[in-house]
Amino acid sequence: MKTELYYEDEKSEKFWSIEVSGTSYTVNYGKIGSKGASKVKEFKSRQAAMQEAQSLIESKRKKGYVEQLITANQGMQQRSLSKVFVPPADSNDFMVDIDNLDELTAFMKWLADNTDDIESRGGYNFYRMVDGKPEWYGVSPEQDPLFDYDFNANVYAFFKAVGQVESLQPYLQEYVLSVDGSQWIDEESQLGNYAALGLALADKKYIKDYISYISNNDMNHEVHHCQQIDSLYKVHGNCDEFLNLIAARCILPTQHSWEQLSEYASVLGLHTDQEQQKIFVNLLLQYSKRFRSRPTSIRYCLERLDFKLGKVWENPLAEMIKKANKKNPFSLDVLFYYHAVEKNIEAPVPSDHFKASEVACLDLVESYMIK
Repeated sequence: MKTELYYEDEKSEKFWSIEVSGTSYTVNYGKIGSKGASKVKEFKSRQAAMQEAQSLIESKRKKGYVEQLITANQGMQQRSLSKVFVPPADSNDFMVDIDNLDELTAFMKWLADNTDDIESRGGYNFYRMVDGKPEWYGVSPEQDPLFDYDFNANVYAFFKAVGQVESLQPYLQEYVLSVDGSQWIDEESQLGNYAALGLALADKKYIKDYISYISNNDMNHEVHHCQQIDSLYKVHGNCDEFLNLIAARCILPTQHSWEQLSEYASVLGLHTDQEQQKIFVNLLLQYSKRFRSRPTSIRYCLERLDFKLGKVWENPLAEMIKKANKKNPFSLDVLFYYHAVEKNIEAPVPSDHFKASEVACLDLVESYMIK
C-alpha cells in the first residue's frame, strides 16, 4: 500500500508519502523537488501497520494535504494520479495490487458501481505484477489459520485483505449488498460470497450484511459454508452478532445449519442458560417472520436443544411468527413451562402476562398434562 499526499501554502510546497510493506511502513517527507527524509516503523502484524498508516493518512488530509496540487505557475500538477480502474475486455483476470491503496481503492470503487459487469463475467481471479510477471494471490492454512482447503484460496485471500482496510469497507459493503450471488465462480463458491466473508471477518458489525447476503442466495449446496461460520466464530467468539447468524442460518435453507447448531449450542449457552434460550427462540421467530419461513424449522431447531414439540405446536408457533417483534419479544413462559412439564421438572405456572398469540400454547400444555 502506497499513498502520496501534497501540501501548499504561501511559504512552502511539501510532499508526504507512506508505503506499507509486510509488517512495516516507510514514511517519506520533505520539500517538493527534494529527496526528503525517510522513517521506518515495524509492527507485530501487517494489519496493525495498515491501521496506523490509514490513521496517519486521514490525519494528513485533515491538515490540508491533498493528492494533487494547483499552483499559479504549473497549473494542475497531478503528483499522484487519481487512478481509475479499467477492467480487461476479454478476461476475468484482474491485476490489482493489494499493497497499493490508490490502486485498490480504484478497483473497489469500480466493483461497487459495476456489479452488472461482474455478473456478466460470472467470476474473477486476482493477480499483481511482481518483477514484471503476474503473481496469483493465494494462501494456505499455515499462513492463515482461518483458511480452509475447501475455500477458493485466490478470491478469499484478496477479499480478506480488502476487508482489513477500513476506508475500503463501505465499497465492499455496497458490493456485498448489491451483487447477485446466484452465479457460481467455481463448483463451491458463489459470486460475492468471499466478499461477504471478508467484510464480516473484518468487524462483527458486518455480520448483519453477511446474513443479508446468505438470505438472498442459495446456500444449500455450498459444502464449505460451515467452515466460513467456524472462521467467524474464531475471530469474533460468542457475541450477539454470532448468535444472530446461527439463528438466521437455522431458518434459511443453508446446508448443515441444524448440525452446526448442535455443535455450537454448548458454547452459546443454549443447553443450560434459559435466558439465552429465550433470546435464541425469539431470534428464530423474528427471522422466520423476516424470511417468511414455516414454523417447522423452529421445531427442528428446538429438537437440537432437547425440546420435544410435536407437529401440533406449529399452529401456535405460526401465530407467534406473525407477531414477532425485536422491540417487544415474547416472554416464552408458556413454551418453557411445557418443556419443564414434558421433562417432569418442577416449574412455576406461567402468569397471565403473555401475548394473545401465546394463548394457544396453554391448550397444548393442558392437553399434555391431562394425557
